[in-house]
Amino acid sequence: MCPHCGYVVTALNLGSGQKNYWMAIVSLVISALSVLNWLTINQWDGSERIGLITFSVASIALSTISLSNKYRGRIMNYWCLGISVITLLAVFGSME
Repeated sequence: MCPHCGYVVTALNLGSGQKNYWMAIVSLVISALSVLNWLTINQWDGSERIGLITFSVASIALSTISLSNKYRGRIMNYWCLGISVITLLAVFGSME
């Protein structure tokens, strides 16, 4: 309360879940890049497979951390987990 005018000042409470959308968004962007790479599945070489595995593992890690800490964007994280797992299965299935 202000001593001069009596105005009551309330603190902003953002909470821990309000500011942690970034993990879900980064995971979604990585998953979207993986989906775009599905279009050229017949032309993958060794370096593209390593890149897709790295991107998929990073997306799975970010989504899992975000879900375990109960941050916002749960549905987005579930979609990212599904896309990343499908990408990993496609990469390992296309190996010769």
